[in-house]
Amino acid sequence: MNAQQTTRLSVAFSAPILSGLALFLIAGQAGGADSFAAVSHAMQECIATQEVAGVVTLIATRDKVLDLQAAGWADIAAKAPMQTNAIFWIASMTKPITATAVLMLQEEGKLSVDDPVAKYLPELGNLKTAEGKSAKLTLRQVRRRREEHS
Repeated sequence: MNAQQTTRLSVAFSAPILSGLALFLIAGQAGGADSFAAVSHAMQECIATQEVAGVVTLIATRDKVLDLQAAGWADIAAKAPMQTNAIFWIASMTKPITATAVLMLQEEGKLSVDDPVAKYLPELGNLKTAEGKSAKLTLRQVRRRREEHS
């Protein structure tokens, strides 16, 4: 998986959930300026498609902040631009943190979003559909289902 694909996956998981704050933590080795530009471009796309009004992005290693940017609006009506020190009301961080962890594990080759859920939660191995057929849920299907009900 390349940096652009990782960025797109991160945006796909994060943008709808965070509604204004995109936090990207890159563990281990930092990407170059191209990686930072890809994140900035992806956030601009989210603003342009009106998924979010504004964003703050942070790219960091364990040791230091590599890139910090604000884009879009903090308040559209007042035409107040987003600032890097903006304060966000966030109702739930469980989904984006879990999504980030899953993507990091996938990038390390430790799991795949196409793995059956039962591989990690054996208790869910005998799930049945309403028709009584075996339900082989994948991590990807569970994520999609949660997004539909968020």
